[in-house]
Amino acid sequence: MFHGPRTPEDTRDYLNRMIASQSEAPRLIWELGVVVTAANRLVGACDLTCDGRGEGDLGFILSKDVWGAGYATEAARTMVRAGFEQLGLTRIAATCDVSNSASARVLEKAGLRRTATLERHKHALGKWWTSFFYEIELERWLEAQITQ
Repeated sequence: MFHGPRTPEDTRDYLNRMIASQSEAPRLIWELGVVVTAANRLVGACDLTCDGRGEGDLGFILSKDVWGAGYATEAARTMVRAGFEQLGLTRIAATCDVSNSASARVLEKAGLRRTATLERHKHALGKWWTSFFYEIELERWLEAQITQ
């Protein structure tokens, strides 16, 4: 949301940081590729960044040509489940631009609920951004798993 297209050098730096984060102990950044397995094609990424105190920040980015196909929802749900079941998180949060209704729907389908609007909370790409804040706590996620 806050980054424009990356240069090849920016991309290399980013990938090097993500590769290095894989060997950190404890590992706090879980950036995973989203692949359409039938086509063996990388179409995006989903990440969960942990703060070391039991909370995580969820994000995702996908190629425009696969928007609406359910990949973002599947990836977000998988990261939420992994965050609670395998990483021991107690709360997962995310933000999305107020004009991005598709991302808001993805977060809601992943179980998060909107709890706030963050007015002009971040300055990036030459403008101030207003975002919705979404979150889900472990207890509420567990309750939802029982009713499914």
